[in-house]
Amino acid sequence: MFNKILIATDLSECSLPALHAGLTLARRLEAAVVVVYVSEPAYGSRGWFTPMAGNEVEMILGWTRREEEAARTRLEKQIKEAGHVAGDALQLELRIVTGVPHDAILDEATRCGADLLVVGSHGRRGIQHALLGSVAERLVRLAAIPVLTTRHVTAK
Repeated sequence: MFNKILIATDLSECSLPALHAGLTLARRLEAAVVVVYVSEPAYGSRGWFTPMAGNEVEMILGWTRREEEAARTRLEKQIKEAGHVAGDALQLELRIVTGVPHDAILDEATRCGADLLVVGSHGRRGIQHALLGSVAERLVRLAAIPVLTTRHVTAK
């Protein structure tokens, strides 16, 4: 049914249920898994219009590399927290990409040939939802493949 599952994470606690669900489903279906984290660029397209000095470019590239390394470390930790163990026979690939989250996730799903997308939802409502939007909602609306959404439930 599903041969490759893409799990999107923002490295927050809200992503843990999505990781757990996606990894559990992949084990049961013997599917390959791609876990993707999208790093949003901290700078705009100003570099196209304003020449940057070499040290500014190096600073930005260094910051990006450090962020990617930190994200990979956090991603590996989160996968362990979600129940994936080293001896698992699960085929697992980690990807860290840069871009607008919903666009980058959809691009990665296409690029890797995923046939299921798993994503967590923060469950925001009201003004918070209106201001921040919802990556999960956009993915459900725009994805050409099925999307499984999970919600993080906080203890009351």
